[in-house]
Amino acid sequence: MRTKPRTALVIALASAIGGCASTLGNRQAIGDARPAKGPDCRIDVYEAEPTRPYVKISRVDAHVEITHFISPSLDDALPELKRQACLSGADALMDLKESSSGYLEMRSFHVTATGIAYR
Repeated sequence: MRTKPRTALVIALASAIGGCASTLGNRQAIGDARPAKGPDCRIDVYEAEPTRPYVKISRVDAHVEITHFISPSLDDALPELKRQACLSGADALMDLKESSSGYLEMRSFHVTATGIAYR
């Protein structure tokens, strides 16, 4: 079966506009490991020092890569960051550090944070 040039062009444009995205996450215990919570547990995110007592329990990371000139942001990485925090047994995240880079049509965004457990 032969594809018409117009159909091939439409398929190529749809692929280019849609782009590809991938998200990776990781976690590492700080001190004694805590039991994991469900992957959709509630995680608070602090931009400043929490006012309630806490202990640092993990370091969590989320890395997002998107092609075709779309710039990823914290909104793209936050679900994976929270999932990793839940799996580390954390109640909240603090000390978020963001970095981004790009080369040609590839854009990447990386976030690290400290997972904390309330006392």
